[in-house]
Amino acid sequence: MKVCAVLLSVLVAVSGRSQPSDRTARSPGSAYYDRRMEELLHHKLEKFRSVMSSGYPSLSIPVTDPLNIPPVDMSSIFGGDVFRFQLLHVQIRNLSTFEITELRADTKRLKVRLTFQAPQISGRMQYTVAGSLYEVFPLQGSGRCDVVYHDVTVSTVARLKETNGRFQFAGFEDSSVDFASDEVSDRQHGAVHGSVSSILKLPSVCYSAQGKWLV
Repeated sequence: MKVCAVLLSVLVAVSGRSQPSDRTARSPGSAYYDRRMEELLHHKLEKFRSVMSSGYPSLSIPVTDPLNIPPVDMSSIFGGDVFRFQLLHVQIRNLSTFEITELRADTKRLKVRLTFQAPQISGRMQYTVAGSLYEVFPLQGSGRCDVVYHDVTVSTVARLKETNGRFQFAGFEDSSVDFASDEVSDRQHGAVHGSVSSILKLPSVCYSAQGKWLV
């Protein structure tokens, strides 16, 4: 599951609200200006978190916890192997439990380094897997399952752009997601519990128990 993209949606939602740049006090790139940017972004992210479960209709901010995800075709994650791996009816919960553990602005380079942590991120979805991996390992299965990731850490560098004296997020780079452990409950086959790799019948070479996709 593309957890990184889901968690970064927090930033995407905030980026739609551009912020005044207040250039009159200090020149960009100064320590003062960096601190002002950090304070402003921290305030806006905390405010956004407070309305994730209810939305903010007057500002056109929808409910984002839980967050409904469009169908995802993951077939290309293992390169050229011929098989289908699709996720449908995906709903992600607990996104609003994130804590900001790092926020460092570099206004001279128009970048902000951000790190978020969440104790638990859960998802409910329908999955379909069919085919083979490396023409050796069979891959098959379908049904509905629940996925839980524990101790999730998301890190990214946000690129900023300035238009008419206002900042907006322009994109992200050096993004990563780590987690301590994961659990899967297959709701169709008697609530069999295991890891993401076991529910999809993936060989251990493709998935690390330390919470990193290796392919």
